[in-house]
Amino acid sequence: MSRALDLESGIRSSSTYILELECIRGLAIALVFLFHIYGISGISPPPEHSLAMSFIVSGNTGVTLFFVLSGFLLGQPWLKSFIDNTIPPPHLWSFYAARALRVIPLYYAAVLFSVIVSGEWLVGLQAMLFGFVGFDIFPYSVVWWTLSTEVQFYVLLPLGFLLWLSGKPGKLLLLAILGVWLYLYVTRVALNPMPDKNLSYLMAKSIFGRLPAFLAGLLAGYVYLVTKQRQALSENALQIRIGGLVVTVCAATLLAIVLKQAADMGDQTAKQIWHIHHTYEAVLWAVLILSLLLCKLPGKQLLVNRPMAITGKLSYSIYLNHVPILFFMIYTSRESMGAENYLASIWFYIMPALAFVASLGMAYATYRLIELPFLQVKRNLPN
Repeated sequence: MSRALDLESGIRSSSTYILELECIRGLAIALVFLFHIYGISGISPPPEHSLAMSFIVSGNTGVTLFFVLSGFLLGQPWLKSFIDNTIPPPHLWSFYAARALRVIPLYYAAVLFSVIVSGEWLVGLQAMLFGFVGFDIFPYSVVWWTLSTEVQFYVLLPLGFLLWLSGKPGKLLLLAILGVWLYLYVTRVALNPMPDKNLSYLMAKSIFGRLPAFLAGLLAGYVYLVTKQRQALSENALQIRIGGLVVTVCAATLLAIVLKQAADMGDQTAKQIWHIHHTYEAVLWAVLILSLLLCKLPGKQLLVNRPMAITGKLSYSIYLNHVPILFFMIYTSRESMGAENYLASIWFYIMPALAFVASLGMAYATYRLIELPFLQVKRNLPN
């Protein structure tokens, strides 16, 4: 599997491939995977969680990390034009075509499989139109809401940059739109943490509530480009390495504290009364990404290596398949043995490991059969 994967497949310019970001994507899917193992296994939560355990119990922070990465990566070509007005912005059609080729084929295959199994064709149609679908086709649809949020970002990102690049009227309009959003976000999310149930999706899971994560990624991408362009930092300089290490340790510690607070509250409660913690997570993840990219950190190879990059390369396939695999393997075993017996047995460790192998194997198959052919078409799109 390792040798058969070209890590740069689907990248239209090899110079834009950043190994560290691929590995961070692998970390994001690992956090999400562990989070769902914890939830499906039915572990009784303790009154308080350790900082380390909080990364698992609140492992849905991996979704926030995915959003930050989207903002960072997809903003790069637009930010280059923003920084240097001699560089034209990306072609709008090519941008949307690239996003469609990357996201739609595998997602539609997953949705089609689930509706064939469940018979929920109307829900499947809603999902294919990237409408919000929660647990309607459980366990297959658990993660689909994030695709809806991503697509909203894909639509809005070019429009925002084109407004900014169009001149003063466009800039004023964009600033006005962002100002209205910020006011509503602060008053409806930060200061009013108990939204009406009819608004819970809008507040918690749509681009309205998750925009800070994408903006944190965009800002990190801007800092990265400016720093590299000006060559302001030398990653080998001793003071930069020490400073980067201090920043990384501080940001990771603060992130652990935020995740612990959310874990102690419980996932559902944290979503309702402290949703803004996702914004804190996003900012801290953006800082950690910049530290990894701009500083030669000690022990960096523990994260930045080929196995982690392969996991990142397959992360989209793993993301779409892992919940059903975990559910049918772990939940079935737990119910047949009894919850207490399962948690006390060796199968508590074996079943998640087997589920990971199965998820990875299926991800490799769907990557080769579905993702890769469309990635090759995407690679040939004009820049």
